[in-house]
Amino acid sequence: MQGLGYVLRRAWFVALVGSLLLFAVEPLNAQEPHRAGLVVQFGDGTVLTRCITFSEDEISGEELLHRSGLRVLFDYMTGLGTRVCQIEGEGCEVPDEDCWCQCQSTPCFYWNYFYVAEGRWRYSNVGCGARQVRDGDIEGWIWGDGRTTPALFTLEDICGPSESTPEPTPTTTPTPAPVTPAATTDTPQPSPTPVPTAAQEATPSPTPGSAYSTTPDSSPSPPNLSRYAPFVVIVLALGGVGLFLLKRWS
Repeated sequence: MQGLGYVLRRAWFVALVGSLLLFAVEPLNAQEPHRAGLVVQFGDGTVLTRCITFSEDEISGEELLHRSGLRVLFDYMTGLGTRVCQIEGEGCEVPDEDCWCQCQSTPCFYWNYFYVAEGRWRYSNVGCGARQVRDGDIEGWIWGDGRTTPALFTLEDICGPSESTPEPTPTTTPTPAPVTPAATTDTPQPSPTPVPTAAQEATPSPTPGSAYSTTPDSSPSPPNLSRYAPFVVIVLALGGVGLFLLKRWS
């Protein structure tokens, strides 16, 4: 009986050590954070890029702007969804001005929203509050009349090699790539009032008492601890068995 107790104790010890090793190594094999690129081109041709990492499967285009660290003014008053009025000081100063203060006649200048598909910029027919951004996507904003696109970058240009997961950092492009006409899609070119319909984009709920919002300091997403649950259960179970055996065969 004493020999059986020795074998059981050794088996319990090996199982416990193996479980602890799996528990320690598992985070190393966890999936890398998702990455998306953001390109912002101002009226004078200056281009800023941001690499944003996130743990969720997808986030909205509005949330991408929030996490970029840029100062952005949003407008929710029209009932047509999120409108971007100003980025880093360029645009309209809501609420003192209308969000499209420079789009009341021709020419019409406002913040145009694009995304990269099949290696080309596409004009978004929905607002940033309704569009979902996934791993590898690139979003673009340009101050203009909707007839030109932002400078084109790849995700590697913005974020670097896929093995790295840098914090969102700005990069400056001294000479932006030549702009090209926006890719032709089923979506018509924007008119002086280029907004998505209410059916396309649900109106976000602004902060009580205000219909405007600036980009706040975003808190990082909490880590997903659910993947550790099986290992915790195994370790606790083996610990209980070990204590029983130690008392039984001591």
